Amino acid sequence: MTLNQTNMQRDTITITTPLSKQVVVLLSYITGREKRTIDNSIVTADLQFSVDSQDKKDVKGLKGSMVEYMEDKAISTIVVSIDGQTDDIVNKILNMKAKDYSAVIEVVNNVQADKIGTDIKKN
Repeated sequence: MTLNQTNMQRDTITITTPLSKQVVVLLSYITGREKRTIDNSIVTADLQFSVDSQDKKDVKGLKGSMVEYMEDKAISTIVVSIDGQTDDIVNKILNMKAKDYSAVIEVVNNVQADKIGTDIKKN
């Protein structure tokens, strides 16, 4: 079990990356507050929406870095540790081999979407 900021015990999921065999511990669920924080991270960028007189919609300021920022926020919220270490989680995951990175991101995305499969071992 792992403790969150409000000292409630949280179930975790443990996965082992396919190539490097690193042990990654992730939260098995996120709270509504955490989901909102992750979802809202994309709008911290300089987005501009407009509608002209002919009802034509335009979005400006949408950048690929916004998706990266949102993914980083999800990683930092959901991943508890890598090989028992809790520091610099986002960079450690980004520095993984692509196959290992993809395995972790798949679980992060499933936790974020509340789609945890029964084949994942929960602690």
